[in-house]
Amino acid sequence: MFLKSTPSIKIFLIFFILLGCKHLNENKNKSASSSSLTGFQKELSISIKSQIEIDSTNFVILNNAVFLDYFSVTKSAYKQNDFHPVWIESDSLHPKTIDFVHFLDTAIYVGLNKNDYQFESLKNIVSLYNHKFINPDAAFFAKADILFTNAFLHVIKDLKQGRIVPDSLSWKENVSKQNDFFIPNIDKYFVSKNANLFFKSIQPKWKPYTDLVNELHDFVNNMDTQHFTYLNYPYNKNQPLDSAYFVKQLIKRFAESNYLILDTVKHIDSLGLASLVSRYQQTNHLEVDGKIGRQIIGHLNLTDKFKLKRIMLSLDRYKLEFDSLPEAFVWVNLPAYKLESWKSDSIQFLSKIVCGRPYTPTPVLKSNISEMVLYPTWTVPVSIIKKEILPGLKRNNNYLARKGLHLEDNNGKRVNPIVVNWGNFKKGIPYKVRQSSGDRNALGVIKFNFKNSFDVYLHDTNLRSLFKNSNRALSHGCVRVERFDQLAKFVAQFDSSRYQNSDSLKYTIDSINNWLAAKKRKRIVVRNEMPLFINYITCEAKNGEIVFHEDIYESDKKMIETYFNSN
Repeated sequence: MFLKSTPSIKIFLIFFILLGCKHLNENKNKSASSSSLTGFQKELSISIKSQIEIDSTNFVILNNAVFLDYFSVTKSAYKQNDFHPVWIESDSLHPKTIDFVHFLDTAIYVGLNKNDYQFESLKNIVSLYNHKFINPDAAFFAKADILFTNAFLHVIKDLKQGRIVPDSLSWKENVSKQNDFFIPNIDKYFVSKNANLFFKSIQPKWKPYTDLVNELHDFVNNMDTQHFTYLNYPYNKNQPLDSAYFVKQLIKRFAESNYLILDTVKHIDSLGLASLVSRYQQTNHLEVDGKIGRQIIGHLNLTDKFKLKRIMLSLDRYKLEFDSLPEAFVWVNLPAYKLESWKSDSIQFLSKIVCGRPYTPTPVLKSNISEMVLYPTWTVPVSIIKKEILPGLKRNNNYLARKGLHLEDNNGKRVNPIVVNWGNFKKGIPYKVRQSSGDRNALGVIKFNFKNSFDVYLHDTNLRSLFKNSNRALSHGCVRVERFDQLAKFVAQFDSSRYQNSDSLKYTIDSINNWLAAKKRKRIVVRNEMPLFINYITCEAKNGEIVFHEDIYESDKKMIETYFNSN
């Protein structure tokens, strides 16, 4: 990374004019051709080769210590073109060099931070080169060329793969990606007619992504750049110092939003604070209860600067999923509490969902729906038995009967809970807890299975009234689907449309409806499995604006602290 203190351009000019004179004196014995334009190109190539073969990720340019985070692929790129300069021509910069600096200057409009790519140094190099040195210093401009290449490779990787991947999975150390992504795109950039269109071609083409990018331009131009106090929540209410500090920060934050004048407030009691909270909730269309909780703190922390980071993070999350889109797929977005079915770049149907609670979150995953089970039975997971079933049985032997559940031993034989001494068990029980199929079953009338290591699935529910709630993070981790019948139809149509003439069609949507009407338990194998994506995107473009969803699992908060706090 660059040092914070950067001298002015004027000082740079004097410094590098002197460097040019020194360079000329040191090379006065070279042939006359070395002073020609062709000679400078050769000298520049030799300097690039020398710098690259030092095999160091660090050098100093413009009085800044530079770390070449894409040195490995940068080195490969120069080796493949015999160490020829890429960005610098004989006596000028290549036009695409100027275009690249212009792109970086507006990179925030595609969710990138220009300072991640040595923007100030690249801009200063352009300014220096535009003064047309009579005796340009090849060693300096070799470093400049390398720095441009490193920054370019970094940019295209972030546009394609995003930034939120561990180093072990990052493409920058992937040898195969050097030859099939990084190096070919250097060539593509320099033959492209429009730099912005080239960088657009690197990014995902899926409409939710492109819509969000399109709305980002107006958001950036109109955002409030004021600094606001960030509130760390929850805090330790049992510690007086922690409580006092939190209240002090909260009052300061309200003052920053003009809800009170801080200089006039010496003390505010609990009633006054509750009144202040209620006024803020009412003004911002939140549930008015006068209580300090996750909702109001989340709203106060959602400043425009923080929103921008959430947009950047959401764009990167899209990049993790869609290098190329399947023809048809099911997309679940947990913070939006919705499921979408997509086919040929358009939504076929939309459904509300219920997902996991904050302490039993639904995992983000990719899989394929491989099976539909009509009128399923439910085997209660061990985690629920430990946390809920066993404590309930200790309180009341009839706990299972009231929940419509029963016990089975390892041989599938039912066990009467009344004859068991539940006080002997602390961490688990030697029985399975099951619920028979039917209208009271927690899984409803259809379950959609897919391979995953979390033992979760999509399903109907016997508690359909929960779909009316605005906050639907209410399950143990599985995803409840309001329009389960439409999902079954979508999967069935996708499956049957891919059957060959010689295949025997095992089911249709009509047969599914008949089995449901007869309340028949049926296991249906989906031969042509339906791609499924369960993701966590907290903001999306909708009706010409960006809508922000609640960070229900505080995943955005954690990811931003890890990847975007320096922005």
